[in-house]
Amino acid sequence: MKASSVTLAVAAVLLGATLTPPVAADKGGVGSARLQLVEATIQDLQKALQTKLVTSGQLVEISHARMAAYEDSGPHINAYIHVNANADLDAMQVDARRHPGAVNGPLHGIPILLKDNIDTADMPTTAGSVALAGSIPPDDAFIVQKLQDAGAIILGKGTLTEYANFIAIGMPTGYSSLGGFGFNLADPRVDLAPRSVQ
Repeated sequence: MKASSVTLAVAAVLLGATLTPPVAADKGGVGSARLQLVEATIQDLQKALQTKLVTSGQLVEISHARMAAYEDSGPHINAYIHVNANADLDAMQVDARRHPGAVNGPLHGIPILLKDNIDTADMPTTAGSVALAGSIPPDDAFIVQKLQDAGAIILGKGTLTEYANFIAIGMPTGYSSLGGFGFNLADPRVDLAPRSVQ
């Protein structure tokens, strides 16, 4: 279960960081190196970070720009419920610790987005419910501690079906009383079909 939770959390970063145009950098006049963020894997991002094609700060900046593009001027998919105001600072600190010869984990410097039912001591954790609006837990969840120990940068909290559809039977998919509807970018229609609890 731990591995699948980490996989889901890591996959969530791709919403913010992988739906962007290619990044190009001139590597000493020998040509340009390119990183296609739309299809980048975590390994691709790590290689780009290690070769200084991009910094963690730039990945966070790109993620924020992409989030704004989809929310402010794009299809308004309502993908996130809270943005970590410290993500830029966290990225700068991770970048400062990255140096040649350092042995870093696979998530070192990778921005991720958590579901809003995973506790973070510095951000609200609401499970999408107005009943928990502004609720900040006293501690980070175990998975958050492990992600941060691995050098991951928490971008914020993603919109989810209220209480992850754990409490209500018949809750419309993607709806929460606090965040409203979160939409699938590939099919942004409201899904009113209730999901049964099994």
